[in-house]
Amino acid sequence: MIHGLKFDKQVTVSHLLFADDSLVFTKASIEDCRNLKVIFDSYAAASGQIFNYEKSSMFYSGKLSAEQISAIKNIFQLKMLSKFEKYLGLPSMIGRKKTSFFNEVKLKLLSKISNWQYKFFSSGGKEVLIKAVAQAVPAYAMSVFKIPSTLCEDIQKAMAKFWWGNKKEKHGIHWASCERMSHAKHRGGLGFRDISSFNQALVAKQSWRIIQDSESLMARVLKARYFKHEGFLNAKIECKAARKIRQHSSLAAVEIPSSHGGSMLDVFLDASRLLSKKEAELQIAYWWVTWYARNHFLFKRQKPDPLISTAKVEAVVEAFRRYKKPEHQQMESSKAERAKQWKPPPKNWYKANVDAAIENQRQRVGLGVVVRNDNGDIVAAAIKLSSFNGEVSFTEAEAIECGMQVAGSAGITSVIF
Repeated sequence: MIHGLKFDKQVTVSHLLFADDSLVFTKASIEDCRNLKVIFDSYAAASGQIFNYEKSSMFYSGKLSAEQISAIKNIFQLKMLSKFEKYLGLPSMIGRKKTSFFNEVKLKLLSKISNWQYKFFSSGGKEVLIKAVAQAVPAYAMSVFKIPSTLCEDIQKAMAKFWWGNKKEKHGIHWASCERMSHAKHRGGLGFRDISSFNQALVAKQSWRIIQDSESLMARVLKARYFKHEGFLNAKIECKAARKIRQHSSLAAVEIPSSHGGSMLDVFLDASRLLSKKEAELQIAYWWVTWYARNHFLFKRQKPDPLISTAKVEAVVEAFRRYKKPEHQQMESSKAERAKQWKPPPKNWYKANVDAAIENQRQRVGLGVVVRNDNGDIVAAAIKLSSFNGEVSFTEAEAIECGMQVAGSAGITSVIF
């Protein structure tokens, strides 16, 4: 009789029930609304429980015309909302300005801390209040939403201010950083939670529930909406940015292990079984870099550069392999690196070293040139700013061209690059 929210042919949500609250979804048409009104009236007549229109409201999309809104309002005689109110203490819908939505969480915490500051507490008392109360206030909101990093920093600063302050001096000296205090006690910290990491861990539990209970309503709705043809752990492959990063990788032609409803551990085990050791290391690094680039885009609005992401993967894997090397191999590598140090050019010749640094956020390039004689003395040097056209090879050629110009302006013709 009514049309709910349809995600695909098999997943349709017409209502959600929690305790004594009900959310009903229907198509914004006169026919559906009249049918819904008949359902409410029939339920009231059969059960004796009358629908309370004064405590109820309706939320509609922004695409409805004024005539449609007026007609639907006359059917139910309810107050119409253009923005849905909070449900169970949390916003049902959030936009890009997340800070304004979750500012109430910070204000609630600051209110509690301000009441504590006028009382004397021992270090043990402060520790109990921070761990049992202050860190528990934002836990409910953080278990559902990814709180903005600025808000997490403000909460962290408020707790640090309470810890180091006292009744006479609210602004005490901070003798240790928040990062140091978040270490475990056996590592020299106080065991305070890092709010941003705690938020990430709580949100990750939702991913775990989706993997463990793939037939739940939440899992089926998210699958129909975001990863119809893939498993949850491979959902990011449908992202254009993730696909571009993989296309520039050395594993572009390698088949990615699928989760098939298993756990993340199963995926890692599949990768280690189907791929070589070096390929498995690269694959895991690509997963991490893709996730990192996605978060930067979602929360900082920074578009990832596939070339830079690919270079970051190779740098991470290289650093990992260098760390895992035995000590004698590390010593041999360091000797080899020292052997690769700058070597002077032949007699009466000059040597030009050029380099380029890319600032992806502003799409700019910094070029640097240093020219030395056969004694190692610097005879010419220059820096230059240029725009980045997206090609690293072009940028390197531009750096060499800049080096030739610097050498030419210094009257140097016998030069080695």
